[in-house]
Amino acid sequence: MRDTKATLQAGNRTRGGSLSQPQGAGLRGPDTSVASENAKGTPLPLEGSATGAELAGLLGIAPRSVRSLAERGVVVRAGRGRYALAASITAYCESLRQTAAGRGGDEAVASLSAERYRLAREQADAMAIKNALSRKQLVSAFEVEKVWRETMQEVRTKLLTIPSRIQQRMSQFTAVDIEAIRLELFDVLHDLAQADQT
Repeated sequence: MRDTKATLQAGNRTRGGSLSQPQGAGLRGPDTSVASENAKGTPLPLEGSATGAELAGLLGIAPRSVRSLAERGVVVRAGRGRYALAASITAYCESLRQTAAGRGGDEAVASLSAERYRLAREQADAMAIKNALSRKQLVSAFEVEKVWRETMQEVRTKLLTIPSRIQQRMSQFTAVDIEAIRLELFDVLHDLAQADQT
């Protein structure tokens, strides 16, 4: 990273010495608490130590994470509740590089591998479903429910015609008998409707 002040001075030279904004407006000055490099790539010195909260603020993580990183040896302790700034930031950046490359600590690599596996499996499942749908081997739950409801409505209608058909074909049944058959069918249909709602 370039030092912000050097960047502003370079900008002044290329624009004839004037900036469209006052010097430093909307920009932060150089942050000497964070390791950076000058234009030649030489590390700028970071001296001293910081509390866990200060280091967490610099790294953009929670203080609890700083303690966890210290337990894993990623950040360097400089005393009780204090951490060496330069060494800790360098070690933290190296840890991030190792994790991104798949060579981080066991926990980080396992977590990253598990996430990659889960993503690959989800993508494979999605492709399998897409292929099965295109081959008409799968139907949507909405379509199944629609056809099922239509079928059940047709069955209900036919069941309700049974008493009148019996009355037309078998004259020995009285009106009371036919009404008893009709009530039994209503009870069965009612029970089936209740079971469908649960």
